[in-house]
Amino acid sequence: ADFGSVITGYSGGNVLSIGGTAYLNGEITGLTGGGHAINAQSSSNHYIRIGETAIIHDNICNYGVIYTQGNNGVIDIYGKINDNISTDRGGAIVLANNGSHVKVNMYDGAEMCNNVSYQTGGAVMVSCGTFTMHGGTISGNISGADNVVDEDKVGGGVYVRRGGQFIMHGGEIINNYAAGVGGGIGFVSGDYNNSVPYVQLNGGTISGNYM
Repeated sequence: ADFGSVITGYSGGNVLSIGGTAYLNGEITGLTGGGHAINAQSSSNHYIRIGETAIIHDNICNYGVIYTQGNNGVIDIYGKINDNISTDRGGAIVLANNGSHVKVNMYDGAEMCNNVSYQTGGAVMVSCGTFTMHGGTISGNISGADNVVDEDKVGGGVYVRRGGQFIMHGGEIINNYAAGVGGGIGFVSGDYNNSVPYVQLNGGTISGNYM
């Protein structure tokens, strides 16, 4: 999907289901189908690059605008995932727990801003995989927006659970809001699918978050 391309108004579930290699440099917006903008759940070596000009915005999805799980997948994010709503978990992206390990990397210039999750993970939910933040901005996201139990109001910016791993080398997690606990980052320990969870903070900024 080259720069200038637009996918809009889709209402039939998942827009893109990817088990191989994909490059997104265009726009995905206006989805209302309750699926995902990008669904990547495969045991193959899927690779997705969300390029510098890519923007995924103003969508209503279910369980992550981007949903990934499996054994070998990698997603590199350089673009923007902003102003989306998840009626379940993960306002921007979900690394799900059905699989052994996937990887998502976020780089300078990338944004996950002003996303809303009805449950956990205003922007990101990490399970059975590694989310590495090399740079970029996670800001203005909200978790627990629906009338849900307290344990589902966690992680305004990032929520780590079920064997998930979060590593921060740079960038910023700022001004996010959790209706429960963990305004910036929420962490629940506990191994899952032979994956050991942790949060590792090597650099970057976490500030101005609310719970």
